[in-house]
Formats: sequence, structure tokens, C-alpha cells
Amino acid sequence: MKQNKLKNINTREKKKKLKEQKKPIFISPFRRATNRLKIRFNYKTRHNSVIMNEKEKEIEHFTLTHSKQVKKHKTIELSQNPNPKDKNPSYVVTQLKKNPPKDFSKEEKEDWSFTNADELKIKRLYNNKKR
Repeated sequence: MKQNKLKNINTREKKKKLKEQKKPIFISPFRRATNRLKIRFNYKTRHNSVIMNEKEKEIEHFTLTHSKQVKKHKTIELSQNPNPKDKNPSYVVTQLKKNPPKDFSKEEKEDWSFTNADELKIKRLYNNKKR
């Protein structure tokens, strides 16, 4: 009888440990990220863009917008607008674009930043599109 109880206790503890390991990591959407993504104005699209990869001859980027859908391309809603002065919802167009550096402004938007959750969304999207 005692051995059965001990076995049950051990299996319960093992199950608890497994549940704890499977819990998703919670990232607060209100914390600001330390490793920032660059945001610059794109003259061709007339929108701000999230710079993902910058080379000499081309820049890979996603466009930021206020629209839920841009033509046939899907968008991802951000939990918080990167522009601190703007309270409207912001979206990232899922199309990865490549433009020459002359199409972008030279200065970054210093006061703009993403939350950790939004930054993770954008980085995952970039990793999926890059494949």
C-alpha cells in the first residue's frame, strides 16, 4: 500500500514538472526592447519601414501602416503603435521588400520603438520570409 502511494506521488511530481516545462514564456507587451529594430521613412512607399537587413546596394524591410489590409498583402496588428505620439492602431505589411538605400531617409526614428512582443512577431516573420 505504501509503495503504491509513493509511486503515485512520484508520477504526480513528474507530471507537474512536465506541465511547468511546457508553459509558454510570457513576454510583457508593455516592456520596451533593448535591441531595437531600425525604423526609417521610405520615400517610394511614403510610409515608415522596419529595416531588417541593410547591405550596400539593397535594404530589406517591412512597411508600417494604419490599414488592416494593403492591396492583396496581409498585415499583422501590433499591440502598441511604435510612434509614441500616435494612438491609432499600427500594422506591419507581411511582404518583405527590397529597395536601394537612396529610397530611405538617412536618419532613424529615434523616439520610435516596438514592444518586446511586437519585435518578436516581426523577427519571426522575417525569419519565415527569408527561407
